[in-house]
Amino acid sequence: MKKIIFLFLAIAGYAINNEPDGFNVGILTINDNRLSFINTGYNTINSDINLPNISGSDDAEEYSALLANRVNAQIREELEALWAATSHVDFTANYDIYQASNLPIVSLLLNFSRYTGGANAMINLESVSFNYDTGERLEWANIFSPQAKDFFVTDINRQISEANAHSSEQNPTIFFDGSLINLDKAHWFFNQNEFILIFDLYELGPRASGNIRFSYSIQALINNDLLTLR
Repeated sequence: MKKIIFLFLAIAGYAINNEPDGFNVGILTINDNRLSFINTGYNTINSDINLPNISGSDDAEEYSALLANRVNAQIREELEALWAATSHVDFTANYDIYQASNLPIVSLLLNFSRYTGGANAMINLESVSFNYDTGERLEWANIFSPQAKDFFVTDINRQISEANAHSSEQNPTIFFDGSLINLDKAHWFFNQNEFILIFDLYELGPRASGNIRFSYSIQALINNDLLTLR
């Protein structure tokens, strides 16, 4: 997990510093994009912000620029809110890199956390995958067969139903009663040998369940003609 820590003091301005770590895969290079802010005032943001800066293709560079601009805008909104109301925010952003072993895929899973008090932080995920031979950003429709969504929905709903049916006080289910899958709310990525669907907190179960994920063998998806990228 890549991280760096900053302390923010209310609103005046900000800057982005790129400090490369240099993870190279295919034609792509992934560097740390460490966001720092220079501010004055009395309210504080404790921040740990590190984003991927991906270069080597138009798709990768466009994604990196849009991501940095979006996070910058969110931080500026937080700072402006702090200027008007005395409060404290902890904001973190970091990412993990995954590389498939038998396909030219590199995936990134980003984790954003915002804490303003109370019991728990608000956590959001984001995922993105690229073909590291071509630099193309991978979209679902371009790498999965038309029947893939039905397969995943059916299989995951089966897993949820079976888990809920066998729930007990000693072994409670991690899912809400009546949970049904909606792939439009899933984040997806590839690791070395698996394709993973992961859901935000509270989407399928209580917070104690965490970010619920479902994993599938990449080779099995290829063998069943569900994954079309070779």
